[in-house]
Amino acid sequence: MEKLVYTVKEVAALLSISETAVYNLRNDGKLHQLPIPGVKFNRNEVEKLAGLTTEFNIVRYKQLQAENERLQSENRYLRGEIRKITSQMLVITGELE
Repeated sequence: MEKLVYTVKEVAALLSISETAVYNLRNDGKLHQLPIPGVKFNRNEVEKLAGLTTEFNIVRYKQLQAENERLQSENRYLRGEIRKITSQMLVITGELE
């Protein structure tokens, strides 16, 4: 099971900063401490701050799936065009008759 929260020490390690800097982020309102025992931070918020977020939901999944299909189709088309051009070049150069 994935962790849902990070400790100060884990946030510091993830962001490559000191634990004092983590507290400063909290005090500056850039990182919000969770209302649970101990000093803990929401995993999504920490990873977003670190630039590690990859939000996946059904809409984004379908967009990526459609883009993947479009790119595969374009790839097939381009391969065919390359084959035609290669064949034409071989005929022009006399290597294929």
